[in-house]
Amino acid sequence: MDCKIHWTVHMHPSINKSPFSKIEVESLERIVSQRVNQELDLDWDSIAQELGNDRLAWQCFRIYQKYINAASQSWTPEEDAKLTSLVATHGLGNWSRIARSMETRSRTQCIVRWRQNLRPGIARGRFTPEEDEKLVAAVQEFGERSWAKVANAVGTRNDVQCRERWLNVLNPDLRKGVSFTREENTQLLELVQVHGENGVKLRKHSEQGRRSNAKNSFRY
Repeated sequence: MDCKIHWTVHMHPSINKSPFSKIEVESLERIVSQRVNQELDLDWDSIAQELGNDRLAWQCFRIYQKYINAASQSWTPEEDAKLTSLVATHGLGNWSRIARSMETRSRTQCIVRWRQNLRPGIARGRFTPEEDEKLVAAVQEFGERSWAKVANAVGTRNDVQCRERWLNVLNPDLRKGVSFTREENTQLLELVQVHGENGVKLRKHSEQGRRSNAKNSFRY
């Protein structure tokens, strides 16, 4: 990870690093549920902005997966088969009825599971060269914030898969390397204090060491 992103994502003083409060978790669940009910895509950048409190997209996604969506992490093959059958029977507009028939899953969980994992056309495993080409073209057209639109353009992957693939593999500014050491964190903080958040100067200084890019990306 390069200096600019390490500073922006991990060290910037505006980032709220405190544990999520119960109220924040409840607000996050409400925001996600509203977006699901309105059939909007789970754009975590937008969700983080709506939540406020200086939270980042990856923080919101992590908390959602860990606490709110935890039960959906362990869907069984039988549940997947039942959900698929219920969708075929009742259609995509009857999620409340589908959830009642599932018994152990909420409406939101059923919708998210279907959209992210079970809907026809979602591929698993490694991206093909053709998918990579579509992903690169889609990011060039829609940018790095509209992942729902990017996923629709790719066609065979969901928004989470597309974002992960781009940020961690295909981004041309990506430079894989080891994590920042404590000494490097200290040096970076000193550089910011001296030069401010000037990416050019930070890049110039970082090029004297192990890192040369002024941009990178993060997992969420």
